[in-house]
Amino acid sequence: HQSSTGSRQTFTTPLLLAEERWHWVPWVPDEWKQRSEVGQLLYSTNPAHLKAKLKPNLGNGYMGAQFGRPWMYLSGVYNGYMSKSQRARVPVPHAVRLRGRCAGMALDFERGVVEEVFVYPTAHVLVRTYFHQAFPHIAVTELLVNNSYGTEHFSFEVEDMFRWKLQDFATKVFLRKDASTCLSLRTRKAESPRTKLVEVALCRANPDAVYLVGPRETRRIMLHASVWTSRDLTSSMPSVLRTAQMEYSEVAERKPEEVYSQHLEAMGQLWRSGIEIEG
Repeated sequence: HQSSTGSRQTFTTPLLLAEERWHWVPWVPDEWKQRSEVGQLLYSTNPAHLKAKLKPNLGNGYMGAQFGRPWMYLSGVYNGYMSKSQRARVPVPHAVRLRGRCAGMALDFERGVVEEVFVYPTAHVLVRTYFHQAFPHIAVTELLVNNSYGTEHFSFEVEDMFRWKLQDFATKVFLRKDASTCLSLRTRKAESPRTKLVEVALCRANPDAVYLVGPRETRRIMLHASVWTSRDLTSSMPSVLRTAQMEYSEVAERKPEEVYSQHLEAMGQLWRSGIEIEG
């Protein structure tokens, strides 16, 4: 497997032949084991049996979500009047599920990502999800497909779990194209007579139902989204929806490895901060 950094990775075979039957055995990337040993990563080889409260949390200071939930939270976005005010549940842009066996899930603290690995007889897919640290309005899910040992075409199905109808918002605009979907939402109730309703705009890439990778090939697929609110805008900026559309289109022009490397660089800066004591 060729990693995003260009280093070579090896994997333990996912299948063993025993008693004339195929059996799954625990299987994780070697990099997970190495990063776990130095305290930068936690992983599970049986994520399907993790309770919801044990699933990892992910955020960048602007967006935050518990992995596997259909909603997330945004900084400063609430719904409800006075004592009934609560954090508004915003649709998670890329709640996607691969049809296949998830052999492992990892939370990488240093890199700020959640990764899942799906194993197939001749190939595997690494699903990486993160909220961008350098560009806080961007959410990304990557599919890193490895069919380098396969002698035939490899295909896998993706189920789109995007749930855009949530009770905290009324939908203003819904724009769907083949490649993308844009939403304009508005909270239902302001917190007080002095506050305004908050608008949220979300533009996201639509995943394909089926992806196909040729024999002995690898492929890197980026599904990204841009999320903005009316609280984020200045007087010189266009509407919330237009701002989200512009940023979404701008990121779509970049290569996935460039977007990810910028996130890693920003996370590195975050980890370099600390406390200095003089005297």
